[in-house]
Amino acid sequence: MSIQCFAQTAKFWVVGRNCNLDFRSGIGLADSTNYTNPLILTRGCTNICDNNGNLLFYSNSYKVYNRNYQQMPNGGNFNHGTYGNPYIASNGIFPIKNGCVIIPFVKDTNQFYMFYENDEFNNFGLGLPDRLQYLVVDKRLDGGLGDVVFKDSVIVKGDTLQEGNVYTIKHGNGKDWWVIVRKFHSNQFYMVLVDSSGPHQPIIQNIGIPFMKQSINFGNGNSSIDGSKLFYLYEEGGPIALPSQLDICDFDRCTGMVSNYKSITLSKPPVRHDTLSAVGACFSPNNRFIYVTNGVNMYQLDLQNSNPYYNKIDVGDWDGFNIPNNTYFWQMKNAPDGKIYISTYGSTQNIHVINKPDLLDTFCQFKQRQITFGTVGYYGHNNSEAHFSDGGLPNVPNYALGKITCGVGVEEVTMNEKRLTVYPNPTGEFLMVSAQFLVKEIQIENVVGQVVFNQPITNSTNQEMKIDASCFPNGIYILKVVDEKGNVEIKKFVKE
Repeated sequence: MSIQCFAQTAKFWVVGRNCNLDFRSGIGLADSTNYTNPLILTRGCTNICDNNGNLLFYSNSYKVYNRNYQQMPNGGNFNHGTYGNPYIASNGIFPIKNGCVIIPFVKDTNQFYMFYENDEFNNFGLGLPDRLQYLVVDKRLDGGLGDVVFKDSVIVKGDTLQEGNVYTIKHGNGKDWWVIVRKFHSNQFYMVLVDSSGPHQPIIQNIGIPFMKQSINFGNGNSSIDGSKLFYLYEEGGPIALPSQLDICDFDRCTGMVSNYKSITLSKPPVRHDTLSAVGACFSPNNRFIYVTNGVNMYQLDLQNSNPYYNKIDVGDWDGFNIPNNTYFWQMKNAPDGKIYISTYGSTQNIHVINKPDLLDTFCQFKQRQITFGTVGYYGHNNSEAHFSDGGLPNVPNYALGKITCGVGVEEVTMNEKRLTVYPNPTGEFLMVSAQFLVKEIQIENVVGQVVFNQPITNSTNQEMKIDASCFPNGIYILKVVDEKGNVEIKKFVKE
C-alpha cells in the first residue's frame, strides 16, 4: 500500500507556545519564529490551514484563535463542565486528549465545524465527557480572520463517553465526513454523519468487548491514514504496573460501520512512574505495523504476525535525556511527510520521529529528539520561550482522502434528478416518494444491507407514495425504486 498524502490543509501544526511544525516544504521543520502564540497547547488541540498550508485557526478545546494567534471575538466561553471548568478558568491544560477536531463544511469553503468533548465529574468519580458538541467558524468574519458563529451545539448528550479520541474520517463518497466517539465502559460506538445538510443524529453500533476497569487511563488513539482502521489504547489506573489493552478494528468509510474487532493485551514495565500512566500508539502508513509506547520503550507490532505483541520489536528505549524535563515518548501522529512524530510529556523543546515507519525492525529509523524548538521553556515561565507542554500534537484528520467504490445502498444512483424525489430528509414519522415514472417495487435497506421495507407496486402511475418510517430506528437508509423496465434508482435518507 502506498502512502496516502495529507491535503495541504494539514501541512502546518500548532504544537505549543510559540512553536509549530511546518510541512509545506515536504518535510517537517521546526518553526519557532513567531513568538506571539498565547497558548500552551496540550492534549486537546487542533488546527486547520488553507489549501496553501497557511494557518487559518486553531483551538485548545475551550478557546478558538485566528491565524494571528489572537482569540476570535466570539471564540471563548464555551465547552463548560464541572471537571473542566477549573482548567478553563485558569487558562490551563485541558485534560481531554484528542478531544477536538476541525473539518470543513461539505459545500461552503468559508465555514468549518469544530467538534469537541466537555469534561464532567461522573458516577465513576472520574473526569469524563458526557456530550459531544460542535461549533461553527466562518472565516469571512472579523475582516477575514474568522469568528465563531455559534457554539455548544450538542450532537451526543446524556451519556458518559470515553475520554477524547474524537475521530474524523472522510466518507467513501469523498466529500462527507464521519465523526466517531465511544461510550465509556461499553462497546458502543456513535457514528455521526456530516454532509451538506450538517451533522445528523448518530448511528449506534455495539461491537467488541469493553475495557471494564474502574479506573482507566486513556492513551491516544487514532485512525489509519487511509481511514480503514481505528485503534483505542487503555491502561488500568493505580499505583502499580498494570496491563494495557490495545483494541484494533476495521472501519467502513461507506457505511460508517466497525468490524473485525480485536483486542491485544500489553504488559507494563515492572516499575511504574506516574508520568507513564498514559501511552501512545500509531499505525504505519501501510497499515502493517502499529507502534506502541509506554513512555520509555518504543515497540513495533507486526499485524501480519499471529501474535504481534508477543513478537514485538523494541526499536528504541528512552535515553534519559531531559531539558528541562524528561523527554518521555508520548502522543504519536502520522504526518504529511509519511513519518510518525512523537511528542514528549511535560514541557520540553523536543519531538521524536520515526522516519521510515513502513520498514521492519530498526530499519524504521526511530530517532529521539530529531526536532528541536528554539529556546527551551517550561510551564509558567516566560511567554516568549518556545516549547510545548504535556505532549500536545494537534488532532487533524486526513483531508485528502478521496472517493472509493461503495456498494449499492450508499452512493445515490439517479438517472435524472427530477425522476425521483424523496422528502422530508431527514425524516421522522413518514417519507414521501415522488416518482415521475411507473413504479414496480420499493425497497428500503439500512446501512448494513438489511431490508427493512419491501413493497411491490401494481398499476402505478406518476404519483406520490407515503411510507410510514416511524418504526425505523434512527440512522441512514437507502431507498431503491424499480421502474417498469427494471431500472433501479437509489436515494439516501436519514431517519431522526
